[in-house]
Amino acid sequence: MISRVLLQVVGLSVAACTGTPEPLPPAVRFVAAIPEGRTLDTFAVSPDGRSLAYAAESAADRRRRIHVRALDASTERDRELSSTSGGTSPFFSPDGAWIAYFSRGGVWRVPADGNADPVRIADAPIDSAGGTWTDDGRIVFAPLGNEGLMVVRVSGGTPALLTSLVPGEGELEHGWPHAVPGGAIAFTVSQRGRDPHVEV
Repeated sequence: MISRVLLQVVGLSVAACTGTPEPLPPAVRFVAAIPEGRTLDTFAVSPDGRSLAYAAESAADRRRRIHVRALDASTERDRELSSTSGGTSPFFSPDGAWIAYFSRGGVWRVPADGNADPVRIADAPIDSAGGTWTDDGRIVFAPLGNEGLMVVRVSGGTPALLTSLVPGEGELEHGWPHAVPGGAIAFTVSQRGRDPHVEV
């Protein structure tokens, strides 16, 4: 009797493990042409998929600025966010209402609707390997140059070290952080003599 019950439990477990996984949603592809006279630098899509923020260099004065486009309204023109000269590597807040970016030796935030001037959050090198805005109000960014990830409150302050490189494993940089629901951060680890890989 016990062995029959055990076989039934094992059979159900095997069936559950070999069942068909839930299909992934279909990929979404689209073309977002950049207006003439601008050269695309970096970009980000808002969490709800409705807005595109991008940094582009103007042919007129060779300066980068942050622009926003509504992806669900083909008639709306791109908006240049004022006072974002030199801006690069934009990324959205979790609710899509704010955009953070790097410029002039710091990381900044500005309302996505452009109705207020940018606010400097903290010192940060402009040649960073991306940033992310967490659900609990932190900015995590990746300064290049043999450093780990840094973290600072959105309200401002002095950035603190979040991750440290492991020289014994040939780690060179931690980059391209991405906030994961629940508080974790996924990021890329570059290592000497090996392909980069993702850690959480």
